[in-house]
Amino acid sequence: MPYRLLFTLVLVAALNGCRGTDDPTTKAPSPEPSAASEAPLKLIRFSPDGPAGVGLTGEGSEREHVYYTASGSDLVSAGVWEAQPYESGPDTPGYSEFMFVLDGSVMLVDGAGREDTFTKGDAMFIPRGVTHHWKQGEVLRKFWVIFDEGAPDDASDRTPADSFIRFEPHGPHGALEGEGRTREHSYYDARGEKLSAGVWEADPKAPSDEMTFHTPDYAELMCLLEGSATIVDEAGNEELVRAGDVVLVPKGMSYHWKQEEYVRKYWVIFDAD
Repeated sequence: MPYRLLFTLVLVAALNGCRGTDDPTTKAPSPEPSAASEAPLKLIRFSPDGPAGVGLTGEGSEREHVYYTASGSDLVSAGVWEAQPYESGPDTPGYSEFMFVLDGSVMLVDGAGREDTFTKGDAMFIPRGVTHHWKQGEVLRKFWVIFDEGAPDDASDRTPADSFIRFEPHGPHGALEGEGRTREHSYYDARGEKLSAGVWEADPKAPSDEMTFHTPDYAELMCLLEGSATIVDEAGNEELVRAGDVVLVPKGMSYHWKQEEYVRKYWVIFDAD
């Protein structure tokens, strides 16, 4: 081997030996993203027309936008839906559904022939396993939450009025129950009350310098009926919610509820641990 070539090979080997394992041309594996790097959860505002720039989507006679879906199931979700006139049934869904009518009307008829018509501003609830007919003679738009999926439950203790439930702003008896500054009526409870829906009211809460944050292990839809409150997240962002607003607090979102006047709302608690 020529002397000059041998010298070159020895020099290259020596340089590579000095480089060792810290070769800057070799990229180290990227670290797994930590929980702290994930985007913080934020309050979700529902709009009858869907998000700006997105709207409602769909083919045929139905359009919708899904605002929230649980990580474990598409049958635990919430959104806005619109449909042209149609009829269906008998249907026996394997989930419960809360609905708040935005426009139009629909008649529900249960298996015993009981019927009720729901129009703009009405809230209703169809428990899991209830057989019913849907009779819609005009365009209908609604906010909805579906949850509590599973096989039909034991309906032996239901009264005829439980086949589908009309929510009243002040409860079924015209007054809500409770002690202290909060009162409520629960129209539906299931599986340890972690899945529930009803109407709630609260008197003003005295302002405080202390920020007490609540981190629920469930999602909550709120339909504000009267009054206003401010929802503050851990980053200090404030969202004023008032009568007519529909908002959803995602599961796991830490927030502070600031209320300086009387508030009344429908609630739906779902996607619970």
